[in-house]
Amino acid sequence: MNSEVSIHDSAWWAAIEHHRHWLATDGCYIREIELSGLTLELARHIAREYRVTRTIAVREGKEGKSESTLPALLDAIKSSKWPDRLTERAQVCIELAKQHANATHAKMVPISAVTKLMWFLRPEGWTMFDQYARKGLIGYRNDAGLFYERLEELNFGSVSAQLQEACKSAGFPGLYGERIIDKCLMLHGGGNEAAFVQTTTMVNRHYLGLLPTEVADRLKRLADSSTSILRESNLPTCAKLAPRSSKALKMGAV
Repeated sequence: MNSEVSIHDSAWWAAIEHHRHWLATDGCYIREIELSGLTLELARHIAREYRVTRTIAVREGKEGKSESTLPALLDAIKSSKWPDRLTERAQVCIELAKQHANATHAKMVPISAVTKLMWFLRPEGWTMFDQYARKGLIGYRNDAGLFYERLEELNFGSVSAQLQEACKSAGFPGLYGERIIDKCLMLHGGGNEAAFVQTTTMVNRHYLGLLPTEVADRLKRLADSSTSILRESNLPTCAKLAPRSSKALKMGAV
């Protein structure tokens, strides 16, 4: 790792962040979905984990008790069409969210929730619409359509395929190039929030130190490759990530 440049580079830390979340949660969810499908209980867990539960309407059910409308939303997601183009997929998700909000008379349209649940169901060639990733790509405009249009203009499919090959070459065939882009945009979008960025980089630095040396070395090589790929693309990559102290540099595994 180039300590003079990459410690400030969201592209480098993106691969580490993806691997950490993959082992902790995402990979477990994907494996369970491959075995048993996206069940309602798992969807509830993912919604809580990804902090979108509040965007899914609650309505009065039997005996006056409140109940979530997630079952209906999940059924709609599972039965939806899934085109090939990124922007067309985005429109599917946007329409699903709008239809659900209209049907439940909800104030919030759960676009982010739909895109996140959809990724776990159909991860290839797709990415989530998230607050930080949105800020990292299109700034403060809360426009899912524009977000995916911009990704398509920046050759999201081609770049994610290159990252996928880098994952395989580094010995991590289960990782997703799409999520490395997502994590890169997330870190870039969080660049103005020092506490978020500092905590994320601190956790990932120590995460590398906790991994077996051989795995950590391969993961660093993937981070190097990912940085090169992302820098050659037109995707935004460099956030002003928190520099590490000299003490941290000596203690860390990077």
